[in-house]
Amino acid sequence: MRHTFRAMAFIGTSAAVVAAGLSAAEASAAPVVNFQVEQVLFTGDPWPVSYEAFSASTARPGVARVTVTKLCNSFNRSLCLDYTRGATVSWWNTSTGRTGTSVIPDGAAPGSSVELTTGPGTVAVRTSSASAANTIVPGIGWMRVT
Repeated sequence: MRHTFRAMAFIGTSAAVVAAGLSAAEASAAPVVNFQVEQVLFTGDPWPVSYEAFSASTARPGVARVTVTKLCNSFNRSLCLDYTRGATVSWWNTSTGRTGTSVIPDGAAPGSSVELTTGPGTVAVRTSSASAANTIVPGIGWMRVT
C-alpha cells in the first residue's frame, strides 16, 4: 500500500509538471536519441540560482544511462562551472511497476552518469539535488527504454 501511494504521488507530481510545461520531455531512448531535463537549484556560490541539465539514452537493452551535462547560471546561461551539484535520480517503469534510485555525487564532473536497470518500457525519471543546494524545480521526464 505504501509503494502504491508513493507511485501515485510520483504520477501526480509528474502530471502536474508536464501539464505546466516545466522541464518535461519524452523521447525514444535509443543509443543516439536523448531526452533533456533540467532542475533549478538555489546554489549560493558563485551565483544564487543555477540550472543543471541532464540527458538520458539507452546504455544497452533494458538499461538507461542518465548523464549530468552541465551546471550553469540561470540568468546568464553562458556562465557554466566545471563541476556539478550531482543529483538523486529516481525512476519508475510504468510498464512493469519497477522503481529505483541512483545518485550522481555532488561535485561530479559534467558528463558523469549513472546506469539505471529499468527493464524495457516507458520510464519516468525525476532528478533532484544530491547536495545541500535546495531544489527549486526538479527535472522530470519520460523515456522509452528498449
